[in-house]
Amino acid sequence: MFSALSAGTITDSTVIASYNRGPLTTIFTPPSSCLSTLTFNDGMYFGHADTYYYDSSCYPSSYSSTYTILANNDDWNQYYYSPAQCPDAWAHATTFTSYFTNAADTPLGAEVLFSLGPDTTAVLCCPSGYEYFGNAGHQCITTVSTGAELVYVSNRVSDNVLVLGTPATTTITSSAYTVWGDGIPVWWQNSDLAAFTEPPKTMTSSSSTIPATSANTASSSTATSTSSGGSTPTSSLKPNYSSGLSSGAKIAISVTIPIVVIAVILGIFFFFRRRGKRGAKARHDNTGGEERKYPNDRGELGTEGVLSELETLPLYHELPAGQK
Repeated sequence: MFSALSAGTITDSTVIASYNRGPLTTIFTPPSSCLSTLTFNDGMYFGHADTYYYDSSCYPSSYSSTYTILANNDDWNQYYYSPAQCPDAWAHATTFTSYFTNAADTPLGAEVLFSLGPDTTAVLCCPSGYEYFGNAGHQCITTVSTGAELVYVSNRVSDNVLVLGTPATTTITSSAYTVWGDGIPVWWQNSDLAAFTEPPKTMTSSSSTIPATSANTASSSTATSTSSGGSTPTSSLKPNYSSGLSSGAKIAISVTIPIVVIAVILGIFFFFRRRGKRGAKARHDNTGGEERKYPNDRGELGTEGVLSELETLPLYHELPAGQK
């Protein structure tokens, strides 16, 4: 049962333990499809099906369903495994000290921090070729090189039911394409080591780019039978389920909005100024230099009005000659 979280540092061991998905004392090996077939949902992801849904086969879990819905955002942001160690071929992307933080782009002052005791080691595991996206909980990130082929699906949620898409293949044409992933946070203490079938591995990940050849190799088995052509989806630079905007986005918005507003105001000002000048010139030309008033120039009732009909000259008739 998950406990509701509020911003700040959580020290209650009962609350922290409620987000523990369980022990992982044997080496977990996720299926190759977890990395070779991605999900497109406002960006490319591995192991993440849709908002609040994830592929449980890609993560050590006691859940039985293939795609599992999460109870809330805290459920996804704060999960960890303990006592546990990294999956096979996954590396230590970062080590947390003092506290474990939640997902990326959490607004300042809204962070949820799990306090870590001095005997606890907390590590984020990312697949080979991925690195930690700094200060972002369990986020792993990599850059795919130009020319790489990616196999992906676009899923959707209908009435709280996940509808799976058909796998498609896309070729990366941009100079840098970002792929996100939800890493596996593992915690352990020295007293847990005896329970592990193998000692925790300490290999570390580094910044890297997935080359075209490795991406093609990883996805070739799926691409030959289920691929369909299509343009490269536009990858966002932040996870779709994160709260708040990235720092870069906030800066861009703060600079762009005032410029756009000023441009619009100046455009309106010059439009009406030019229109007013042309209208005044037209009235001047039509009246031989004398400005003419129109009915809509009249003031309130009871004040001097403006005649709206043309003046009619009086007709004078001469009497026939001889008539008096």
